[in-house]
Amino acid sequence: MMKKLNRMQLLEILKAGNLNEIVGCLESENLEFKGSPYQVSEDYGKYELAKDISGFANASGGLIVVGVKTKKSPEVPYDEVEEIRPFAQDLINVEQYLNVTRSWIYPTVRQLSIDWYRSAETLDRGIIVIAVPDQESGKPFLIRKSVDSTGKVFETVFGYAERHQAATIPLSVQEIHSLIRDGRVLLQERQRQETGEAKSVPQIVTPRAESIISERIEAAIKDVGLEGKPFYVLAAVPLDAVTVPDLFESRNAAVARLIGTPPPLRHAGFDVDAGGNTQIIRGELLRASLSGYKLLELWRDGTLILVASGGPDFLCWRAYEKAETSFQINNLAVVESAYLFVQLSGQVFDYMEPRPRSLLYRIRLGNMTSSEHSCYLVPVPVRSIGWQSKLDQHGAPEPSVEFSYQWSGGNFLPGAIALELVSRLYAWFGVTKDRIPYTKQVDSKLVIDSELIKRG
Repeated sequence: MMKKLNRMQLLEILKAGNLNEIVGCLESENLEFKGSPYQVSEDYGKYELAKDISGFANASGGLIVVGVKTKKSPEVPYDEVEEIRPFAQDLINVEQYLNVTRSWIYPTVRQLSIDWYRSAETLDRGIIVIAVPDQESGKPFLIRKSVDSTGKVFETVFGYAERHQAATIPLSVQEIHSLIRDGRVLLQERQRQETGEAKSVPQIVTPRAESIISERIEAAIKDVGLEGKPFYVLAAVPLDAVTVPDLFESRNAAVARLIGTPPPLRHAGFDVDAGGNTQIIRGELLRASLSGYKLLELWRDGTLILVASGGPDFLCWRAYEKAETSFQINNLAVVESAYLFVQLSGQVFDYMEPRPRSLLYRIRLGNMTSSEHSCYLVPVPVRSIGWQSKLDQHGAPEPSVEFSYQWSGGNFLPGAIALELVSRLYAWFGVTKDRIPYTKQVDSKLVIDSELIKRG
């Protein structure tokens, strides 16, 4: 039974030694579980410890619980505790852990603590908790060293990681450069405004040419690090000449907040949130991105693009094990993300001038099959026996595909628009619209049901 524990609840359970009570607990943005101690005798283990701690320090702090095995859940894109694996206390050298953080992370993470919690069942064994307090100042916390695939350490470069949802994602050098560059651009703009030299920005009325949209999607796939890997794309394009005048005004502008923190349907769902840390790119678009995982961007001319991993990190969550050779698409991931993307597009387009009268939506899969793996879906809810047993498989006929759907006026109903888009994808797999899960009839029309999604 999945459950969510806050910091106080978790620590109370650990202090009592009732470790098995956390079985079923979900990871979160402030909580991570590790199956075994960090191997800090090796450089890669030191890097992993520094990455995880700096990731929490760059977010809002959190707990790393060591000695807990997790598994993936098909209902949410977070791991849940499967088993407690207590170990002897002498396997952990607290001072060695702290020395690693001091030598590998800059600046020093303040008030970091590492505590041992004994199991009430086996008193000579237990687990540890690394507590990273919220760091009010000092951000960003950089990793001083890097380790390549051979285990070689480089001290002339640095890295940056940030905790998001249930993962600690390292940012690339290019992304760090973008953050610095965008900060300079905003500083220069503020200085011009303060001296009365601010210049007006002309409206951008980029043509809705197919080639331009395709180029933008290809660039987004490459920039998020999914080129040559399985990927999933949703796009929405106004068919009128429009602009988003407030897109670069402030991080707190309403339209910018929609890109940074798009509204979810439920806690720990398959949302379109791509990390919250938005960046202005070339003065043309606002982007949030988690390298190798997800990207969400809004162009000044109204183009909205989502790129996400098409593999086990997102679209095929929990459906792929290393020993297997096939991806099983998670129906909840498809339906929920499509619904939220269409809903977001409607919210974003309210900030455009003029408000578009027609929208072109795209859905695309890429590199879903190869010589090493196949891809299929089973058109039933992920909690059902049919999905778990993988009956009624419908394989992908090709590695990649793209479909479009145009909305023109009338009532803007996210559930209906998203289903029209998703149904084209399911038809490609050989599945009729009426078999798509998480849908219902409304006035004799089939739509995606947000309440069914919330139930998982």
